[in-house]
Amino acid sequence: MAYDSSYGSDILATGEARLISESDPEAKVAFGNPDALSQNAKGKTKLYWSEIFENNPHILQPGEDAEKLIIAPNYPKSRPFIDYRKTKYNFADEQNKSPYKIAYDPDYEATRGELYFTDQEIEEAEKLVKDLNTPIVFLDAFDTIANKLWPIERWEELVKSAPYNFVHLTYDERMETIAGAKHINADTFRQACAVLKLSVGNGILLGIDSHLHHAAAAVNLPAAVIWSHYSHPDNLGYPDHINVRWDAAGKPCGLRDQCIQCKHSMEMIKVEDAIHAIELAFKHIK
Repeated sequence: MAYDSSYGSDILATGEARLISESDPEAKVAFGNPDALSQNAKGKTKLYWSEIFENNPHILQPGEDAEKLIIAPNYPKSRPFIDYRKTKYNFADEQNKSPYKIAYDPDYEATRGELYFTDQEIEEAEKLVKDLNTPIVFLDAFDTIANKLWPIERWEELVKSAPYNFVHLTYDERMETIAGAKHINADTFRQACAVLKLSVGNGILLGIDSHLHHAAAAVNLPAAVIWSHYSHPDNLGYPDHINVRWDAAGKPCGLRDQCIQCKHSMEMIKVEDAIHAIELAFKHIK
């Protein structure tokens, strides 16, 4: 399965769906533009769908009918954590624009999401975890945005110097493996999330601001997250995670292009800082 840049955002959307459902238990939630929903040839409303929403009892499933439907405007190019008025864009042509500098809504706070797995997904994930030594430190080092990355040399130094059962969890062929760590590759992102769910009580996640730290929050797996200058845990992190960010980095830049400040902010986070974060995260295991 190809890497989908919406995974983390869609997990956040499931948290919004849960809050809506709590306030109105009789309603189902769907995602789209409530003011300008297009109609297909059959007259059915066109809505945004993600595999992240599968089996979620709060979210309208494909083919499902609902007596009461609440449309939440949370979908690609309409995310509540982004201030689109201040976001800056590159224009490839008159019809296509892409952001090169994301402006985050400073008032946004991440809501823990939810993930619902099938029996088959759990069975497949069990095959991946059955031979792992516990307690586990899952490593998540990849994102398509280079400004979020902790140097690969630091990951390798961490694995060499700390006495933990490091497991590099990947789900995309583009993800570079970390030398020295045990490696397991999930067939899909959902399967990787199921691996995290099955490991609750037996491990933690150490990662960057990527999709898996949202998944860890959704399945209640303790996590330590390394943040660059690109984003900030006040907006996209969780208070019960161990969030490591260089204080002097300041407000997030949101730059998609190469950022010297992002590079420097990650270089300032040492292996010793990651080890300390791991130790703190393990204290959250129940």
